[in-house]
Amino acid sequence: MKSLLMSLVLVCACASSFYSQKVNRWYQDGKVVFELSNQVKKYKCLNGIVDGKSMPFSNSAIYRYQITGVKALHQNIKDEKLSRTYQVEFNNIYEVESLIELIKQNIDVVYAEKKELHENFLTPNDTYFSNSFNNGQWGLFQIDAPQAWDISTGDANVVVAVTDNAIQINHPDLVNKLVPGRDVVDDDNDPSPCGGNDGFHGSHVSGIVGAESNNNLGVASIGYDVSIMPIKIGNCSTGALTGGYDGIIWATDNGADVINMSWGGGGVSTYGQNVCNYAWNNGSILVAAAGNNGTSQQFYPAAYNNVISVASTTSGDSKSSFSQYGTWIDVSCPGSSILSCNQTTGYQITQGTSMASPMVAGLVGLMVSYAQSASQQDIVSCLLSSCDNIDAANGNYVGQLGAGRVNAHQALLCLNAFTYSLDAGITQITSPFEQVCDSSVTPEFTLRNLGSQTLTSAVISYQYDNGATQTYNWSGSLTQGNTETITLPTQGLSAGAHTITISCSSPNASVDQNNQNDSQTSPFTIIVNGQQATIDVLTDCYGSEITWTLTPQGGTTVLAQGGPYQDVAGGQMNSSNVCLSAGCYVFTINDTYGDGMYGSQWNSCSVDGSYSISDANGNVVASTIAANANFGNQEINNFCIVSNLTYDIGVSQIISPEGPTCNPAVVGEIELFNYGSLAVSSVDITYDYGGAAQTTTYTNTIAPGTSALVSLPVANLTGGAATFNVTVSNPNGNVDQNQANDNMSSSIYVYDTYAALPFTEDFESNGFTNNEWYMTNPDNDITWEIATVVGTNPGNKAAKIDFFNYSAGGQRDGFQTPPLDLSAQTNVQMTFEHAFRRYNQQSRDSLAILVSTDCGDNFTYIGSYAEDGTGTFATAYTSTVEFV
Repeated sequence: MKSLLMSLVLVCACASSFYSQKVNRWYQDGKVVFELSNQVKKYKCLNGIVDGKSMPFSNSAIYRYQITGVKALHQNIKDEKLSRTYQVEFNNIYEVESLIELIKQNIDVVYAEKKELHENFLTPNDTYFSNSFNNGQWGLFQIDAPQAWDISTGDANVVVAVTDNAIQINHPDLVNKLVPGRDVVDDDNDPSPCGGNDGFHGSHVSGIVGAESNNNLGVASIGYDVSIMPIKIGNCSTGALTGGYDGIIWATDNGADVINMSWGGGGVSTYGQNVCNYAWNNGSILVAAAGNNGTSQQFYPAAYNNVISVASTTSGDSKSSFSQYGTWIDVSCPGSSILSCNQTTGYQITQGTSMASPMVAGLVGLMVSYAQSASQQDIVSCLLSSCDNIDAANGNYVGQLGAGRVNAHQALLCLNAFTYSLDAGITQITSPFEQVCDSSVTPEFTLRNLGSQTLTSAVISYQYDNGATQTYNWSGSLTQGNTETITLPTQGLSAGAHTITISCSSPNASVDQNNQNDSQTSPFTIIVNGQQATIDVLTDCYGSEITWTLTPQGGTTVLAQGGPYQDVAGGQMNSSNVCLSAGCYVFTINDTYGDGMYGSQWNSCSVDGSYSISDANGNVVASTIAANANFGNQEINNFCIVSNLTYDIGVSQIISPEGPTCNPAVVGEIELFNYGSLAVSSVDITYDYGGAAQTTTYTNTIAPGTSALVSLPVANLTGGAATFNVTVSNPNGNVDQNQANDNMSSSIYVYDTYAALPFTEDFESNGFTNNEWYMTNPDNDITWEIATVVGTNPGNKAAKIDFFNYSAGGQRDGFQTPPLDLSAQTNVQMTFEHAFRRYNQQSRDSLAILVSTDCGDNFTYIGSYAEDGTGTFATAYTSTVEFV
């Protein structure tokens, strides 16, 4: 879902009022917004207005564009992006594109863009009051609200903010439900209607969210007992919605749990996305109307990331004729003929996605009330996964109405896991994990009371490597939501890979009502002769920009990682310890801003950062390379840990062969490293390609702590898959005292022919060997597999990556064709089908297409299909249910 400064659109199905816009329907005339780069100082401001001496425009530019002022939109907010966001106001409105280009060329900005305008689409139906199912509050029955109220009627301490044109705060069905609100346009505390802004829309929306229920008056609301925070975002003269993003920020800063946005437009901006990110990151759940144009066009803010987009449905669960649709929609909800409060003291029926959105927002408020220990993502996941399937009523919109029509009853049932009275859980195993430099471990874990009763006892069961179960009886006192770190008895273990599984049961000597969180497993490795290396990172003033990873040389497994750190004036030292066996490693440090840790170049910082890595003997084996730590976006530092053993020779890297090759005559090339304390002048090398082993002896001297490249004799292989295995032994004729680094393997695939066109694949062979596909799986985790699917022709097979069970980010698994003979071709086309569904709104998966003309040594980027958070890559609606 995307962003810009938006003109707001109240999304009811009605005629449009354009608020006298002259240049662009979706953007405000005479306003441009830009974010100032953090490489330059913020402008000097007085009450938010940029001082004349700091004005970033020349006199000629001021005259040409008739610039009347520049102001900081959020000068005092604690957000790096929003605190650097400025608004230019000018009268030569037809020169807006030229002004944006001028700003981009002459000011160091992150972006410059038009400011969005959101419109009111309201043309209400005649006033009508009825409490019947058919023409009154049918929507509440459709989503099973009465059954949900049997579980919970909400909590007045949970606040749903209504950002809208204005709200009639004296309406008899609203007056007792309101917490203090705000008029962000006129900067006062009165969100009531004024002038040409009658407040009908905001009052109607507020009633849907949380009208007082069970009071023998008017209407009931899905939120029932939740409170409403009224926020006026429309001006008094025309009702134009110019304060939408200011309203979101005010709501978040003043404790809103949920924010409803029954407005939007076709304009999009980085500013708008930044505001939505700020609200989500500070604990608010955002809900927005999808729009009333009846098309698949994305409306904003509904289509931004971190916003629940809501389409509208009828009493038969079909899409309302006016409602937007598309794979970017998250959920659907009744929005046709909805009865609620009007702007006076009465009630009225109207329709639109503006009515569907607050019903979802009120439901989310009810969910937060019921499960206050649940996270934002827990709430959103239950909302989506509990929806009713409405595909049967929407044959032309399958996959384009989100997860389905919301079901309030099922949504609350989904949250039962957060509402039990007796519920003890293991939230984290803090030790052992990763690498352990000892022959014994002392387990530590976190026990959490998720139930409403105070937890006073529990039985802890644990086992190593799925072996015999041991028990530990815990007693103490934990109130709901609190945790305690528990230490288990020390256990001796052999070298190598292990797992520990820890479970809890019998809370307060009773049955645990939720078994889903009772157990955790931690894999770890006991390293013989390992060393406790120390990684020290001294940040400059901007620690939040810094991250680092430690990987083995020639491998991708992350052994340790750190950052981002805090932003601290004067910098801050951050130390991490990691157990490393003798071997070579790669330390990669990243800076998101691109200035390394060269803090002293900025006026606001007087220090530069640095890093160093020390072995167990205190020897520095790696340190900052770039002067002043000015390494830009990234610095890579290779280093080796030397063993304390006398004889320790190892294979540190296979240089070739690895991966596909089009030459059957292969030459093995490896790197040897002397980790021991004595020079090695001879070492035996045994190698094979899946057949008979061969042996050779390397006889040059390798000094301690140094490496040598060794080329092996040519081997002639047949076509197909093979594995290159290499082992070293007998340094100087002695036993190698550390055999953990003596072996290494690489997977290769020999292509001895070229495939002719046309090249086709339907995967009906139920495998990848028929057409000699080659797969790369850098992290040795989940990768391509054959799956049974529907909708394909011919057959029902496809190649699939199981993203549902694969949580590692930043990985790219390759799926390569065999070499294709294109010598006689002048125009080659590739076609394929794909299916993809987002798990949640943060999904960022992509499919890239590359071509190689040198048998896979180098690839040229051709194009990609990427999920940018708006559902553009998706072929089905967002859902937490596994997808095939």
